[in-house]
Amino acid sequence: MDIRKLKTLVLIAELGSISAAARAARLAQPAVSQHLLALEKEFGSQLIERRRQGAEATEAGKIVLEHARQILSHLERAKSDVLELQGHAFGPVILGLPTTVAATVSAKLIRRIALKHPDVRLRIVESLSGYLKEWVDSGRVDLAVLYEPSDSKTLGGEVLMIEALYLVSSGRDSRFSGMSTVDASTITVLPLVLPGRPHALRVLIDRFFAANELDIDVHVELDATVAVRELVSEDLVYTILPFPPIEDDVIRGKLQVHQIVSPHLQRILVFCRSHHHAYSVAFRAVRNELVTILAELKTKNDWRCWEIKATNFV
Repeated sequence: MDIRKLKTLVLIAELGSISAAARAARLAQPAVSQHLLALEKEFGSQLIERRRQGAEATEAGKIVLEHARQILSHLERAKSDVLELQGHAFGPVILGLPTTVAATVSAKLIRRIALKHPDVRLRIVESLSGYLKEWVDSGRVDLAVLYEPSDSKTLGGEVLMIEALYLVSSGRDSRFSGMSTVDASTITVLPLVLPGRPHALRVLIDRFFAANELDIDVHVELDATVAVRELVSEDLVYTILPFPPIEDDVIRGKLQVHQIVSPHLQRILVFCRSHHHAYSVAFRAVRNELVTILAELKTKNDWRCWEIKATNFV
């Protein structure tokens, strides 16, 4: 069995076109067609059905594709394991990040990995913390950064940092103008727009106010951060957010932020890894570069009122 032919089959199925697969593999189209014909002869069945809209795997093709992907994945892991004996970071790493974290660190992390660890193929996916936890537990992602409430009893990862949360008001709002902090009890009389459950931020906020025997008035449930910022800036409602996603609006005067105190409302950023794969040199390299970026952001004050917990290690 020629591994190149299996790679060709996977490319055809994923790209939906023999010509596209040829371009991706940097082969002539007749060579790709020959690879496919050779595989179909070996398996004694048609694997790809050519249609006017493109190429699609047959039922037999889907079976072969499933095994082909597993074979290629095992080969990739084998190569990675051998290179790891020399302490070399190599291979694919899938990192899951919450949207607010991804917006702040993704570009920096991708550039660092490309420069310092060029043989690491980093893929970043964004989602809610609840989904990220499921994906890392199932092995769908290799590593994940997610938020846990500060009173969580289920922390299963490494604490990276503790982040303050803020009451966010319109830049035109005079009620809290010039106030850097507000008591949690003050928020109970304010109309709020918050994400709906199971969003991790909403779960944290509900849990915090319930623990302190306080009720809040949620006027609107909205998961879209951009729309939330617009509603608040129009002096219609208030919200609760971390600082990074609204920093530009605060600088421009559209929004004001007031740290929630008495008691403090905080959330914990946790680093988790999937136990479906060994903690490779590549995984460790991504984790260490992420910690370095967080430390640099703190030094530059790009991330307000947070305490970093993690340190780099070899």
